[in-house]
Amino acid sequence: MRKQQILKILVVAGAIIFTGCGSMNLQEKDELSYRKAGIQYMEKGNYEQAAKAFQKALDYANGRIGNVELDICYYKALSFARMGEVSKAEEVYNALINYDSDNADAYLQRGNLYAFEQKVKEAVADYEKAIALKPGKQELYMAVYENLLAAGAGKTQAQSYLKRALQLSDESGEDYRNKGKIYYILGEYDKAKQYLSMAENEGDEEARLYMARVYEAAGEKQQAYAIYESYDKTHKDSFAKLRLVNLVMEQKEYEKALTYITEAKKLVEKDQLQQLLTYEIIALEKTGDKEQAKKALQSYTRTYPEDQKAKRELAFLEYTTVAEEQQ
Repeated sequence: MRKQQILKILVVAGAIIFTGCGSMNLQEKDELSYRKAGIQYMEKGNYEQAAKAFQKALDYANGRIGNVELDICYYKALSFARMGEVSKAEEVYNALINYDSDNADAYLQRGNLYAFEQKVKEAVADYEKAIALKPGKQELYMAVYENLLAAGAGKTQAQSYLKRALQLSDESGEDYRNKGKIYYILGEYDKAKQYLSMAENEGDEEARLYMARVYEAAGEKQQAYAIYESYDKTHKDSFAKLRLVNLVMEQKEYEKALTYITEAKKLVEKDQLQQLLTYEIIALEKTGDKEQAKKALQSYTRTYPEDQKAKRELAFLEYTTVAEEQQ
């Protein structure tokens, strides 16, 4: 599971936005066309075809190397990583580093690949190189922390990067928020509140979400609920909505949970939907709506046939429903 988290962290380092072709020649237009096709394949999860499209785009570059070509290389490497061809992705990052030994993004991404393979020593070497090339970036230290934990590194080693990030200077609301997040991770909730409050004063909206998380972690659930609810009203945020669902489920407010769940379905990512649907089934059962609970469970088992527990629950629910009808 943790290795999959690293794959999610792998990102394209510098996506280029194109607003038009202008005076491009035919080959340049073909290069961008294949780049676009590759991205579309990636969005559909067809990483093999994506990699082929990105290679075709590079073929049309005819040896030209600029921001566009570097961008395509990152996409190509990401496609290989997502399809499990880690060695091929590594080859692309090696080529990027050989072309520009000061490319911090390439070191970071290759470090992620090493972390995915649980090669902690090699990952750390690349992360240190990326940090040396991009000093002062708190987000980089935080990404290294998450990746090393996912790679199976010791907690002390991973947290050392968070502590190094705390030594960096503060220049913006985002910096205050990042330090608040770090203190939250380290369990120092008073300091987390202090920095997140400073971030809020600088107009950093995301800091509000982390403030709610701090309150929740500290056991101050009412304060957390109030912040999530306020944030959700103005942003319609999937994370805030999911936390609201969790909090009201804990309080056994199942009718309210169903309202939040209906709203959350429109916002959440695919990998978050399964837990949400599980909550929906529970809430329907708790409110006594067995017929809707059965329909929801039937739909759930069709979508997630590997969930054997849900299948057993459906069989039991169908049995009790028939028994009640026969009485």
